[in-house]
Amino acid sequence: MPAWPKPSQRGLPKRKTIGEQSKAQVDENRPGVYNRDERRCIVTGSMWATFEPCIGALTIQHATGKGAGSSALFDSPEYLRTMCTGHNVLQTSNARFARYCRFMGWSLERNRRGVDPTRVPVRYPDGKDYFLDSAFQKHEISKSTAADIRNEMHGPILDVDHLEQLLGITLLPWQKQYAAAALTGGRVVMSSSRQNGRRVVRALITEAQNYPALYPPK
Repeated sequence: MPAWPKPSQRGLPKRKTIGEQSKAQVDENRPGVYNRDERRCIVTGSMWATFEPCIGALTIQHATGKGAGSSALFDSPEYLRTMCTGHNVLQTSNARFARYCRFMGWSLERNRRGVDPTRVPVRYPDGKDYFLDSAFQKHEISKSTAADIRNEMHGPILDVDHLEQLLGITLLPWQKQYAAAALTGGRVVMSSSRQNGRRVVRALITEAQNYPALYPPK
């Protein structure tokens, strides 16, 4: 029996692949995301920016990894952040920086795809945390609210060692000592030979003090 002839595809528009559809959606949302994020890499001003300064052109970073299928579903503004090329590449090549990005809300773990992206605290260069919505708007939230949500997502911060792990950094022994003393209300005076490392310690202390339930002010 002869095979049925295949219907002609002539004149029909070519169906876009998921990748093509995703690129078109990101291109459409790009101006709004750039304006919302004030055309700055979201890592600017953070502790990691002191280790790895911004480099390259501004790009769009997807909060949810796009390698697990259905990538075109995660191209709306609440899933997008602005990030320089250098940090965008670093996020995929450096596990410690990737951990920091998750903690700050710049990316989401793939196994957390059920998390509502509009209820994830996102840290911005002004040092404040925001919720992002699908209308290119960001809404400031309190440090205590952000801390409560991060505790729920990543577990409570137990001590300096745990915070160090969550932030993806490694402190020298003397830095840990100073950080622990500061967090418990101790007086910290750094010698001149250790001034170069104080920015890291201060950044760590600032982050830990965003968790008032764990480190109440003295």
